[in-house]
Amino acid sequence: NEKTFNTNTSYEENQKLSASLKRFFTDLNSGKNGILGEPEMMDFYIVDNVLKGELANVISNWDMVKARLNAVKDTYAWMPQLINKLEKDESMRLGFTQYYGSLHYMEHVTYQWKEDKDKGFMFTRIVVNEQSLVKQVKETWKSDFILSKYVNQEHAVTPEAFEEIKNRYEEIKKSLDPVATRQLMSDLGITLSDKLWDIITSGKYEFNNRELTFQQFINAPLTHVINAIKGSVGNTIEDIDPFTDRVFEKLAKSEAKYTANIYPSSHRAGNKTVNSFGLNKFLVDWINVLKSSNNSEELLKTPFHSTSMLLQKFNEERNSKDKPFSDNIKVTAASLEALHKQGTRSKDNMELHNLGVDEYEYRTAATILSSIPDATGNNQRIINPLFLTTSDKSTAHEITLPAFPIEFNADGTLNNKTIGLV
Repeated sequence: NEKTFNTNTSYEENQKLSASLKRFFTDLNSGKNGILGEPEMMDFYIVDNVLKGELANVISNWDMVKARLNAVKDTYAWMPQLINKLEKDESMRLGFTQYYGSLHYMEHVTYQWKEDKDKGFMFTRIVVNEQSLVKQVKETWKSDFILSKYVNQEHAVTPEAFEEIKNRYEEIKKSLDPVATRQLMSDLGITLSDKLWDIITSGKYEFNNRELTFQQFINAPLTHVINAIKGSVGNTIEDIDPFTDRVFEKLAKSEAKYTANIYPSSHRAGNKTVNSFGLNKFLVDWINVLKSSNNSEELLKTPFHSTSMLLQKFNEERNSKDKPFSDNIKVTAASLEALHKQGTRSKDNMELHNLGVDEYEYRTAATILSSIPDATGNNQRIINPLFLTTSDKSTAHEITLPAFPIEFNADGTLNNKTIGLV
């Protein structure tokens, strides 16, 4: 298993913001005033990070980019100004669309392993970027809570404020009203995506390895949230931070799976800092096109693609609100630390093609034996059907999708139906 090339630049496609875009962003008004009452201008790096997150994986087409910007224009005071400027400047609009439409955000996956004397080898699939994203989600919640009506200018929750929180919670325990529950959580800074909220209200949310009904969610996780806030009453949030409680970690980890517009720009892999954004690859572009166009219908009309299960599923879900198949199609990459032994420190030179023979076998077994969460909360079995080889080099792509049946002939060969599906 020889080393095939130098990986110093693997994944580290750190796209630098051009001078022209920096100048273009400098006069965007933040919507706030400075100390002397003058308009406060946006930092172009903050604008860039927001745009990378909002436009990640959007096809490089102005209509698609504009639709996404319009969808979030009420979230950022400077967004309508940006859209207006782009509409007036065709040259800058073209450069803007090419730059942000050519970037994708990709999850980087590693597998943790341990050997149990009773159960044998055990593997856990870990999205390395997710750890950064969980932290980012929690920081956002904390910031929103500090800005809420329940926290005073000294960044403290007063006994009176907590009494109101407690009374609202007691009413929710009696009514089990999903709207009131979500509103209370939002008022406490905890904004959850629609997809995660649907999972919670439908009784499919997992907490401590078991699914909870909506009432159990109110009686368990939400109770932990209220008690964590109670513990900080009379102190500043900085002194006693309720968001360090384990329940927030679990909620944030769930939110990280379903949040579409928050992306950490970098993460740690082994002893390297790795950029999470990169230039679009053909596979990434192709999946994005299938998810957002009618191409699947046209391709199914051609002889070569007529039996493709992938295209049939995309076509079936084109006009459907629920997309249990296409929402689980995701292109990921093998992390620079492709394998990690539980309980040990991260280390360098653990890229896929640098693994020893036994380590490579562990990595291969892990892709089959590790569970992958269903992005729609329907508890489908999600698989990674690609067998990565050491020749995959710097960007070893993987892809997740719902499992499908494989049928064999009497002699053990794949039957024609299965071959057609594949």
